[in-house]
Amino acid sequence: MAKQWLYSLLLKDSLLAASSPVFEVFTDSISGSNTGTIYVINQTLSDTTGFIDSVAVANANTNMVPQNIIETNYKTVINIYQSMLSQGINNFTQSQIETLESIATLCPYTDGNAVYSARTILSLISSEVYMNECEKPKVMANSEKSIADTHNQIENINTNLSENEVLEIYPNPASDVLYINYSFSNESYLEIYNVLGSKLVSIRLNSGTSKKVLSLKNLSTGIYYLKIIKDNKVFKSEKIVIMN
Repeated sequence: MAKQWLYSLLLKDSLLAASSPVFEVFTDSISGSNTGTIYVINQTLSDTTGFIDSVAVANANTNMVPQNIIETNYKTVINIYQSMLSQGINNFTQSQIETLESIATLCPYTDGNAVYSARTILSLISSEVYMNECEKPKVMANSEKSIADTHNQIENINTNLSENEVLEIYPNPASDVLYINYSFSNESYLEIYNVLGSKLVSIRLNSGTSKKVLSLKNLSTGIYYLKIIKDNKVFKSEKIVIMN
């Protein structure tokens, strides 16, 4: 995962990449590897022009021969994600669900970001919250905290409005636009992330009462996470489905 992060950083910062021959050699060596392929797939799926070349993604994913568990999990989840985009969220096979569940329970620090992606996809069809022991604070790991307790903590994030504050976000699923009606005492931000964790949208919500219409024309059909950031904290987080 460290190689993926560094490769992505160097491609985004050409000055940094050119600052050392070591970086240039590293970039050249990675471009033809699985790490390079994963980067290309992620960039394609994060495209904000409204068009995703699903054939290119499928070919790249098919041709990738995993060398470790992180790459194996990634390839598996991308296969299922593409199937969902073409078949719809109501047509998961039992085998696909079981595969996603097995990945969702793994440790993301050792088994890769595909763990988070699997959890996101499963959240469309189940309210169950998945968490590995490696993600829990020591106090929590040694206690009798259950999945239900964790779910309640997440729900509390979504209800952390003061008495005079209002927030409405609709429709969901959405197609062309998303409506945001709000009344906040402080300035906030609305952010939208794709299933791979890339931030695609960030807009400022000024304090006071207002209505905003967010165009979704540059977002392709798929699953996204919407977050409202207030006072440097996430106080609203929910998944949205875009069906163009």
